[in-house]
Amino acid sequence: MSSLRPDIYTLTTLRKLSASSVRTHASSTQSSGRGAAPTADGRRTQVIVENTYRTEPDAKFPVRKVREIIKDVLESRLEEERYKPEESNELAKELTEVIKERVKALRVPRYKLVCFVQLGTGKKSEVQVSSQCIWNPDIDTYADFTFRNHHMFAVGIVWGMYYE
Repeated sequence: MSSLRPDIYTLTTLRKLSASSVRTHASSTQSSGRGAAPTADGRRTQVIVENTYRTEPDAKFPVRKVREIIKDVLESRLEEERYKPEESNELAKELTEVIKERVKALRVPRYKLVCFVQLGTGKKSEVQVSSQCIWNPDIDTYADFTFRNHHMFAVGIVWGMYYE
């Protein structure tokens, strides 16, 4: 009979947690655990957040908007640019960061972003870019844009993968 007591307590605790998605505990000890924040009286408050178990997003990944962001960044930055192999690595990193920050500003909830930019010379070069991963084709997606001028090309891709 005593072995059932912890199960009953756990079930009662789970029911209380189910009633609200966030519950706080105040303790008088000065613990430095993750998620603990000091209160006015010196106590630490630990926030316990219950899982949502959402398997589908509230809002889909905005492919058109992301494609426009990639297009805008690549065209505005590379319009008169010439391909310089010694500088292309840093330029690709810079473009990737700018694109990633602008896509993050869209605040699409629960999507993980992967951003990729590849630069190359425009002298009759041809490149095929491929990627492979496991994803849900109904939810996960990507946006891409290819920029070309007389001196270089750039391929920008942003993958949006839903994070449950």
